[in-house]
Amino acid sequence: SDKLDFILGARYDYNHFDYTNNLSTSNDASGVYFRPNDRTDSFTHFSPKASLSYKLDETTTLYTRYANGFTIPSASKLYSLKSNYKESTLEPETTNTYEIGLKKLFANKSYFETSVYYMDIDDTITSNKDSSGVYYNLNSGKSEHQGIETTLFSTITDDISSKITYSYSEHNFVNNPTYNNNEMAEAPNHTGNFRLFYN
Repeated sequence: SDKLDFILGARYDYNHFDYTNNLSTSNDASGVYFRPNDRTDSFTHFSPKASLSYKLDETTTLYTRYANGFTIPSASKLYSLKSNYKESTLEPETTNTYEIGLKKLFANKSYFETSVYYMDIDDTITSNKDSSGVYYNLNSGKSEHQGIETTLFSTITDDISSKITYSYSEHNFVNNPTYNNNEMAEAPNHTGNFRLFYN
């Protein structure tokens, strides 16, 4: 109908790394890092997504969204290995995100939008520190992320507009052998920004 809109989509990712070590397969001069042997790594993933929106009136829309995502480890995390963890391997993170929101349009193309979301991540990649103070990366199992996001876009003049965003979110490990169900210390609860645009 004119008020109801449903969108279904999908994405397929293929990522390939071809790592060549032109030096010896050994620790570097500092003894901190390990240079691995030549190797290749490939990652593939199929990511579906769907959204449903309903127009309450000409200026107000309710919507809900689902998206599956895929994040591969960076080249530095795959091949810049610490000497004590030269056998470590990393898997990609996969995410499922669920969102419900509302968008209200005002005059002069201004709008207000707010949404709540829940996201779970499998094979969460985290930075860890061992007893000797060495940092290393590993897959730490599942994590959960949830919060609220708000945006206010305002048209000030024909040439100037502004955008204010704020979000509150919580980020927790799930049954992690080291961190249990604790909150992720490096993930902020509050974020926000203000931007001014000149056209």
